[in-house]
Amino acid sequence: VFTRREQTMAFIDKVLGWDRAGMPSQFVLASRSDPKTVIGYCGFFHHPDEGIEDVEIGYRLDPTFWNRGFATEAAIAVRDHGFGALGLARVVSLVHPDNARSRRVAERNGMTIEREITFKGFPTLLYAVTRDRWSLRG
Repeated sequence: VFTRREQTMAFIDKVLGWDRAGMPSQFVLASRSDPKTVIGYCGFFHHPDEGIEDVEIGYRLDPTFWNRGFATEAAIAVRDHGFGALGLARVVSLVHPDNARSRRVAERNGMTIEREITFKGFPTLLYAVTRDRWSLRG
């Protein structure tokens, strides 16, 4: 059993490893009204060890900032960066079927459910959007 600190350090090490390898990774989310206040993170995750070759858009926010549109705004910006600046062909989001809030974020990000998978032992909906479909947006 890992402590919260050990879990956090492992996550930071993973993200820094992606950065060092030149892979897209995470962005810190800060409050516009107080830019020194970190409210969470959003960005790209990589799961080749779990059989997922596509880059995932994922996020986590402090619950104090839920239901304000921050996750949607961040996920859309990350998607646009991935398709625009990085030239990704496709991105996915992995969402537990019972997580209605994250499902709405994925849908607002132009994603649709492609299939249900098991991810790290849990039922998971794989949402996806391609650059071609994104480029057709109004």
